[in-house]
Amino acid sequence: MIRRMAWLSDIHWDRKGADDHLEHIETIQETDPDAVILSGDIGEAPSFCDFLDYLYVKLNLPIYFVLGNHDFWHGSFEQVRAKACQISDDRTNLHYLSALDVVPLSSTACMIGDDGWGDGRAGDPHGAPDFPRDFSYIDDLVGLSRDNCFAKISALGDEAACHLRDKLLRAFTSYHQVYLVTHVPPFPEASLDSYRVCHQHKLPFYCCAALGSMILSVMEDFPEHTLTVLCGHTHNECDLSVRDNLTIRVKEASYTGCHPPTILHI
Repeated sequence: MIRRMAWLSDIHWDRKGADDHLEHIETIQETDPDAVILSGDIGEAPSFCDFLDYLYVKLNLPIYFVLGNHDFWHGSFEQVRAKACQISDDRTNLHYLSALDVVPLSSTACMIGDDGWGDGRAGDPHGAPDFPRDFSYIDDLVGLSRDNCFAKISALGDEAACHLRDKLLRAFTSYHQVYLVTHVPPFPEASLDSYRVCHQHKLPFYCCAALGSMILSVMEDFPEHTLTVLCGHTHNECDLSVRDNLTIRVKEASYTGCHPPTILHI
């Protein structure tokens, strides 16, 4: 049974040195958790498995993770997801949530997850003057026309929403409380930049609208159940109550330094 989870996001260890890595380890250990959650952007395609392995060895705790957009940089979706599945198969305490079904936490609570993606539907996608560097650094996105870029990321958002809908429905058949781990916030109101909602030209890449629509639809049918969504991507902390039984939490992060984990009491 898991009672205390230490949640981090966007640790970006590829941009930080050994001292920062150790500080992260120490701040996690100080909280004495039963498990750790990482909601994406661990490193980049060539490095994220090494960082997960380091955490695995140092912490000796169950680690549940999804991937963020940076984790796919300098790789492809297929290759990176295959690497995440492989290291999870090889390490007892590493769990790639996108490849798992419902994970029990207690008799009443469980966890599900999927990488997710900014799906180009929020804000003003057609007015966006610049695209994120994902479109230069991820093999599947390089060289696409503008229309094909939006078609691709819309398909990624739909894929995440479909996968999570099936998991969420199965979760609610047995559990009252569900924790959903993903990388990109599912509502514009949770997609912050300098603690304000992102500009209309940035929102298309910082919100997974397909996931938000799915969540609202499912929660209509389960008013007595509760859902907490744990995500990152924006680096801006947010705690958004969408309705009485639905909360979106975004973990603060930065490319430098070390933010302590948020402790979740199950």
